[in-house]
Amino acid sequence: MASVADQIEKTLAEKEHLAEEILINKQAVIDYDRKRNSNREALTQLKKIDDKKTWTFFGDMFVKLPTEDAKSLIERDQKLLDEKIDTARGIMKQNTIAIQEMEGKNDVHGFNLKGITATDLYNNANK
Repeated sequence: MASVADQIEKTLAEKEHLAEEILINKQAVIDYDRKRNSNREALTQLKKIDDKKTWTFFGDMFVKLPTEDAKSLIERDQKLLDEKIDTARGIMKQNTIAIQEMEGKNDVHGFNLKGITATDLYNNANK
């Protein structure tokens, strides 16, 4: 009898751990998205500026950089944020699937769908 109770307790602990990871990654995606939006706003403003150098805020200090360098740094940060968001969303999907398998819900239609890329759309349109 004790082993059944231990097994139930272990399963519930695993599910709770996976659920906590989902919530942590969900909040991380929100934070990354906010940063990505502020970067997008900064890029828009940098495109309007005609100056050769611009003041940029890094961490706790302002630095005067060439405008093109500031743009490239922000664009590089955007790519990194996109990768982090994709990674966090992938982990969330894996954890959700693991929880559903623990609950015996193996039949999840359409959960693993991926969006079509521009390249795929172009290749399909030319066939």
